[in-house]
Amino acid sequence: LPLTNQFISPQSLLVQNFNPLPKGLPGSLFNGGFDNGLSGWTVKGRGTASVITDPTDPQNRVLELVSGSPVSIEQEFEPVGQPFEIHLRSLFLDLAGSIQVYLDDKVVGTFDAQPGADDFVPIVVLIDDPAVYNKPKIILKILFNAPQSGTRVLLDDIALTVAQIEEKPADVPVLPGVVFSVSAIAGLALLNRRRRWRRGNVP
Repeated sequence: LPLTNQFISPQSLLVQNFNPLPKGLPGSLFNGGFDNGLSGWTVKGRGTASVITDPTDPQNRVLELVSGSPVSIEQEFEPVGQPFEIHLRSLFLDLAGSIQVYLDDKVVGTFDAQPGADDFVPIVVLIDDPAVYNKPKIILKILFNAPQSGTRVLLDDIALTVAQIEEKPADVPVLPGVVFSVSAIAGLALLNRRRRWRRGNVP
């Protein structure tokens, strides 16, 4: 099921294609898996950020954000000049708080803690606004906020990918003002399964 807010642009439909861009190319992020500690990332806010052993996989390293006031990590990147996706995985250890994804100073996705979640949940944010993806440089910021100090969230596998967009028929009305699309991988997978089933059952 979708994590929280779901703003699907009526003019476009996301087709899942998670292949992180090679390091060093436009649209790539450095150290999105935190294998090199916090190298490449800037930490801001009064909370703390540290790289720890993944509690779900002792062979993996993840980022732990602990709220004091909102705490965030930032990294500048070069967009690919076409629609792209922001991928990450999150695990709210204390089942509280929320994550906000920013491009420059604009929120493009908000995701709340999910009751009962005991493993990482994948998140995808689709950016399909030309005014954004044609910028020469953008700052990606991921901010964690919670009502109580000491609340924790884990992040991992932050990456950018080129999005594949399937245009809808021209007679589908387009709602004005919707420029960003936010969804969870689980919701997209369900949609794709339903679409495949329908194609297989059409005479």
